[in-house]
Amino acid sequence: MPKSDTYEIKNNLKYTYKDKFIVIEPASSKKKSLFCNICTFVLKTFDDMDSSENFGCCHACYLKWAESRRAAWKNEKWRPSKEEIQQERDIRNKLLQNLSLED
Repeated sequence: MPKSDTYEIKNNLKYTYKDKFIVIEPASSKKKSLFCNICTFVLKTFDDMDSSENFGCCHACYLKWAESRRAAWKNEKWRPSKEEIQQERDIRNKLLQNLSLED
């Protein structure tokens, strides 16, 4: 077996050698994040996953920023500022706190 923490590609499959294990996956497979690339919240719903795959963000970020700027967003010519993202995160955190306090 090849050296640990190495990989090789054969027949369009990627063989990754980790300790005593071999991980086999398609060579072209892309690992998907479980977090939004913009707000870093967890992707929880199908809509989140779909928006993440198509627009690189959760559904809430898509509705807030990407939907009205589809062309610029797809070409990565426009993204919200760090301040706008933090304001949105603060709002969502407050909403989540209020929901958890109700009976």
